[in-house]
Amino acid sequence: SYLLSGTAALIDKILLKNRVPDPTVLVFYTGILSLGVFVFAPFGFTIPNAKVLSTALVAGIVSLVGLYFFYRALTASDTSRVVPILSAFIPLFIVLLIYARTGRFPGTLELKTLSLFIVGSLFLGFKKPKLRDAIHIKMVFLTLLAAFFFAIYFYLLKTIFDALPFFPGLIWSRLGAFLGGVLLFFIPRVRKKVFTLSSRAPQGSLMLVVTNKIVGALGLIALSYAIKLGPVGIINSLRGLENIFIFVGALLLSIFLLPKTNIFSLS
Repeated sequence: SYLLSGTAALIDKILLKNRVPDPTVLVFYTGILSLGVFVFAPFGFTIPNAKVLSTALVAGIVSLVGLYFFYRALTASDTSRVVPILSAFIPLFIVLLIYARTGRFPGTLELKTLSLFIVGSLFLGFKKPKLRDAIHIKMVFLTLLAAFFFAIYFYLLKTIFDALPFFPGLIWSRLGAFLGGVLLFFIPRVRKKVFTLSSRAPQGSLMLVVTNKIVGALGLIALSYAIKLGPVGIINSLRGLENIFIFVGALLLSIFLLPKTNIFSLS
């Protein structure tokens, strides 16, 4: 999951830097392409009750809100700064959400494991601290917003998987993202940006967007299945592994595909 999501994050940075320099447009494409989740309908598709259905649709929309702030953070800083901070605060916010809703706090072993990965991720994110720098402060603020909405999404996703089998839960949550993309299209300013940037984007940009969303979707499916099977907080605390894949991916890109690109502008 984190290998695929790290790859998708790198491509997101390339898209935002050179091809689709507007987070809203990239979020729109993510939402619309989420309809592709229907390819899994033959593996299981049921219509849940109103409560579960509304939770799934809201979860999908919330995931797009988190994605918007994540893309905004990527435009303000490097991937290697944004992802570690995101990795640290998603599990922290999930623990707080679980405690707020159930009064249950992680056990000693689980808390130690969470703390270890959170501290490690924060260390990577602030490896060159410039907290007085306005751009860095903006990045941290946007990343925290992204982490908060992603935490809500993963928490809701866990409740959905507690009520539904894996494939129906996955399909309905991504249909919520598709609904969010449709709602975005009805906003005149967003619709104008979609048409303008789509027509002006360099050749091959749409194919790169679609490929990126497929890679990201496969990573999300793997992560969703892990959440179905285990503790959502612990699973998200392992997101720090994504940083390794991002660095290696950026290094390979700078050597073989983008030799004139500074690796640190990608990673």
